[in-house]
Amino acid sequence: MRSTIRNSYLENASHGADIPLLMCRRVNAIKLKADRDAYVRKVKVTFKNDETKTINFYRNIKEDATTDWRKFAYKRCVKKLEVFGESKNSSAGIRVYGRQ
Repeated sequence: MRSTIRNSYLENASHGADIPLLMCRRVNAIKLKADRDAYVRKVKVTFKNDETKTINFYRNIKEDATTDWRKFAYKRCVKKLEVFGESKNSSAGIRVYGRQ
């Protein structure tokens, strides 16, 4: 099952866009989709037990394009995401999908 975890907006800045989740989402992998052209460096994932994992992307994502799935070792409960990157000319919505 695939579901959208949340949407974040990257602006012309070098700080991360926080994506707090109202409830924990149990997934074993994530992928990104861009609403507009963007460059994504990394995503910092915070799990229910407050452990974090940084997933590096370092790639340009074209409008409506997706990345490949980035897997966790096993199904984990994600409670927060932080997307780091830049967009050109305007903000870019980044959708984070989770796979169960």
